[in-house]
Amino acid sequence: MYTNESLRGYLRKAQELGIPEPVTNWMLQLARPRVVLHRDGDFRFGSGPAAATAPIVGFVGGNPLLPDNVEWNGFPHFIASVDCGALPPDVLDFPFPHNGTLLFFANAEQPDFSTDEEDTCGRIVYIQPGTPTSERAPHEDFRPFLTERFPLRSEIVWTMPQHASPEYLQLTGETRDLFDKYHGAQIGNEPWPYCGQLALGGHVAVVQSHPLERLMPDDIELFDGEGNPHEMATAAATRRPEDLPLPHFPDLPMPDAEWVTIAEMTDDLKWGPPISTTYWSVRRVDLAEQRFDRVKYHIDIM
Repeated sequence: MYTNESLRGYLRKAQELGIPEPVTNWMLQLARPRVVLHRDGDFRFGSGPAAATAPIVGFVGGNPLLPDNVEWNGFPHFIASVDCGALPPDVLDFPFPHNGTLLFFANAEQPDFSTDEEDTCGRIVYIQPGTPTSERAPHEDFRPFLTERFPLRSEIVWTMPQHASPEYLQLTGETRDLFDKYHGAQIGNEPWPYCGQLALGGHVAVVQSHPLERLMPDDIELFDGEGNPHEMATAAATRRPEDLPLPHFPDLPMPDAEWVTIAEMTDDLKWGPPISTTYWSVRRVDLAEQRFDRVKYHIDIM
């Protein structure tokens, strides 16, 4: 596990709070790497000037470049394109293409949460290297949702789980109390992306519900019902950390190992509520086979 500024910041905060080193090392088993794609010139995770000189890895907004055999009339709306070969290699903890281009599409209109058609409102298109493409403009009905094109540059950060994450919910008893007590050390390391940023991998930012919750079998619950994730109070551990058994989690993330959220994006909406978070998720086996046509889409609103 290499170190970058976001991880060093976590360690500094833990030291300032007097968290015992064994506890810090235990909690860091839950850390997951994330590649954040910033709009050019917008770096807020700590790398600053170093990240500002990173290569361009994609674009947000504008018109997509699509092969002739891919139909698109402007909906779902085009969000961003990512050059997989330009990303930092072997960072994410799930299978990810080493080359080619990923195009992300989502619904920038007001979603109809009363229907079951959520997955038709977003998708990912994967384009193999060398595939001929041409620029597509949306139909006039969808042109109001066209946004200005900006380059994207990458930055590697580390994220820790929220209280609604599967990794947190599998903690029980004293180990959960221990994590709750020292959760304050995660300030600055929450998974929330800034508006306009596309984030690949890492722990997802849970708004109302975890994006994988609806994809789980009925006998698996991602939220244990012990309170709203945004209102979960910090519990005080009654024993000293050195008296508690600290479990090892070599196979995280669980229980969502079958599914993985490839990417999420938090952005301003063109209707009503100020911010929405969009998620694109897929089975790991499908991701390994580059079956992006099987991606599931989910949108949530703050």
